[in-house]
Amino acid sequence: MEASVDAIFGGVAFIPGGGTAVSLVYFGGKALYEYSTGDTLFEKPSTIQP
Repeated sequence: MEASVDAIFGGVAFIPGGGTAVSLVYFGGKALYEYSTGDTLFEKPSTIQP
């Protein structure tokens, strides 16, 4: 899920007329959230234990 959303916002950066700003807000906000809370924005897949 996270990779899909990151890819979408990476592509949005190439849209003229504000796409770069939208992408920067997403990635900056994501980084700030994860750094300040120590939590991840998206749930990471768990490893399957035998």
